[in-house]
Amino acid sequence: LTIKNGTIVNRAAGDYSDGIYAFYESSDEQHQSNNLNLTLENVTLDSRTQGIAVQGLTSNSNVTLKSCIVTSDELGIYYPPKSGTLSIENTSITAPTGIVIKGSNVNISGNTTITANGEEVIPEDYYNGSTSGDNSLTLTGDAIYVESGYNDRDITLEITEGSFISENGRAVR
Repeated sequence: LTIKNGTIVNRAAGDYSDGIYAFYESSDEQHQSNNLNLTLENVTLDSRTQGIAVQGLTSNSNVTLKSCIVTSDELGIYYPPKSGTLSIENTSITAPTGIVIKGSNVNISGNTTITANGEEVIPEDYYNGSTSGDNSLTLTGDAIYVESGYNDRDITLEITEGSFISENGRAVR
């Protein structure tokens, strides 16, 4: 899916008011959730919960943001897939927590600015992907938060350019 030049707003009440929740469901259970490619170019996302979220059970989940604006009342981007690449270039992200990375590869370049304006939370427990409601997503107040709560995936983060600001937490934790 490629989206160019537009605005996506989700301010609905309830648990999930994400701008985009990237999840590919295949009828073939062996390949369910795999091989997702999402590109946003010159898109503004405004959400109550997460600007962009990717399902954590996916493999080969690739998300590209070029010249986008992402704002959220909770989390800018949640990226936990087993494999794939999140590429962010010339993009502005503003949220209480900027990006939570829990898997795969993340590349940040160009004139990218990530601003976190939430309260600092030093995590004691990590989100393990449970859907039972007994464990919640870790929001830290950091611009970029890398968390290894899943034990079945590698994480790489490459930053070649950008500004990372946390008003109350850390730029990168």
